[in-house]
Amino acid sequence: MFRKKASRLIPSEPNLPVLPKNIMEWTHKARPVVEGNKRSFLAFPFWKEIYSDNCNRIFLLAGRQVFKSTWLTDVLAHSATTNPGVTLVYVTHDELSLSGFSNQKFRIGTLEQNPLLKLFVRGRGIGKISEIGFQNNSRIYLTTDNGGYVHVEGKSPSEILLDEIQYHQLEFLPKLLESMSATKGKLKMVGIGGEGGSE
Repeated sequence: MFRKKASRLIPSEPNLPVLPKNIMEWTHKARPVVEGNKRSFLAFPFWKEIYSDNCNRIFLLAGRQVFKSTWLTDVLAHSATTNPGVTLVYVTHDELSLSGFSNQKFRIGTLEQNPLLKLFVRGRGIGKISEIGFQNNSRIYLTTDNGGYVHVEGKSPSEILLDEIQYHQLEFLPKLLESMSATKGKLKMVGIGGEGGSE
């Protein structure tokens, strides 16, 4: 769709809400509901410090059920809705984990349940399991580490999020960093740790 201005055609801009750049403020305004529950940091107050950390490389080693996936979904949705035209990539270790994160945690538990975020999603639904486009021309790819991160190559992401890294082929990590050489992107990694002596 185009509108005419001064005898030339320019792309029309969608009428989207302006969301806070500060991720803590964003969580309260844009994503007050986390997988059907009202958001609260009371049980795990250490997350406030992690959310506020703006380092280019973050590695979290933590146990199960401490909201690592919630943080990842917030980082993805915050970046996509506050930075027009960015490319973000989420990577996990296998198709079952990918499907669970994309369906349950991100598309339904994040986008579908928060009306402000749903406004940003391009199209009628809430995206595909492996790719979600946004009205502000941002894009999120969700994939696996198969083939030494071959599915990340060529995407030039602004940010890459690695989930369950204890199962990843970490010897191929330099490929990810190379894929962000033009964007000088950020890398966030979460996991529970692996066997002693492993990568």
